[in-house]
Amino acid sequence: MQENKGISFLDYLVILIKWKKFLIVLSAVVLICSYLAIYFLVTPKYDSKALIISTNNNDVGGMSSLLKSFTDLPINIPGLSPNSNMDIFTTIIYSRTTLEKIMKKFDLYNYYKLNYVDKTLEVIQNSITAEETKQGAYQVVVRDEDKNRAAEIANYIIKILNKTLININVAKAHNNSVFLAKRYKEIKTNLKMAEDSLVYYQNKSGVYLADEQAKLSIDSYAKLEAELASKQIKLATLIRIYGKNSPKVNNAKIAVEEFKYKYNELKRGNNSSGLLLSLKDIPESAMQYYRYLREVKIQTKMMEFIIPLYEQTKFDEQKEIPLIKIIDKAVPAERKAFPPRVLFSFIFTIIILGVVVFFIILKEIVNSSDNPKVKIIANSFFFLKTKSK
Repeated sequence: MQENKGISFLDYLVILIKWKKFLIVLSAVVLICSYLAIYFLVTPKYDSKALIISTNNNDVGGMSSLLKSFTDLPINIPGLSPNSNMDIFTTIIYSRTTLEKIMKKFDLYNYYKLNYVDKTLEVIQNSITAEETKQGAYQVVVRDEDKNRAAEIANYIIKILNKTLININVAKAHNNSVFLAKRYKEIKTNLKMAEDSLVYYQNKSGVYLADEQAKLSIDSYAKLEAELASKQIKLATLIRIYGKNSPKVNNAKIAVEEFKYKYNELKRGNNSSGLLLSLKDIPESAMQYYRYLREVKIQTKMMEFIIPLYEQTKFDEQKEIPLIKIIDKAVPAERKAFPPRVLFSFIFTIIILGVVVFFIILKEIVNSSDNPKVKIIANSFFFLKTKSK
């Protein structure tokens, strides 16, 4: 080999051919030894899979379905989307509470013997894979050295998940029930006061019916105000259930504000049809009658809205409906999932072979060099020492 030209590809090929028997034998030995080492030294692990889907129940139980029955509600209320449910599933499964339950249930702290709870929980967490599938279902995979325990843990996780979701829904239903009970009592009291005030005014003033146009206007304004009040209480209910920043709540706010604007336009007399009198054109006695009648209609409308919701939340507090449906229960695996012995053996063999080839080529380069500096450096390493000439 000519030093001034360096080493070409053919030179490398010649070196490999020169050492081919050694490399072949080395590859076979390393492959066999690595496979046997993995077989005897690495404990196999098994995967057990459980597949579930969300029943798509809403986070507020039956209340959302009840709200959708009000056709005049300005928005659609689908509740939680499936994707949101999947995010909640993942949060619950990987929570410390769930991991601690698994650790205690299967005595994994004593099994792993890691001396620290946090390390044990980390191992348990790493053995669980929980994710949404491409088909929109949700899959929980548990990897464990014991295939029966892997299946038991996976099924136990599903049990914890369902129980936690039920508890969350029941708690939300209770909170909504408390909120609506308070509003129900307020509206009930206000309605009684409004009815008593109307009867008192009628008996005192003798005004039971205004003239036809005034009566029409009074009745129409009362209905509009009742409708506005109904929308406002629905908005308050949505804020309580979904939060102030929800897109549903923002849409409801816009609808209420638009309705209120149109109503105020009518009150000021900006009505091109002329069928409704503005409030300033209605006689004082009729106006006072209108105020009492309006309050009765408003409170009645609000009562009609609040009672079904209140009754629904009381029902939701008592029921424990499963929120997930199990498609496939986890069963003990027939074949191991880890380690892939053949693949790991090939990878280990390639790594060892690459290192050996590198040093063989390096040694050949050193032996073929006449540079004294290279000789000095090579002689400093026993595996590169050159033969004396």
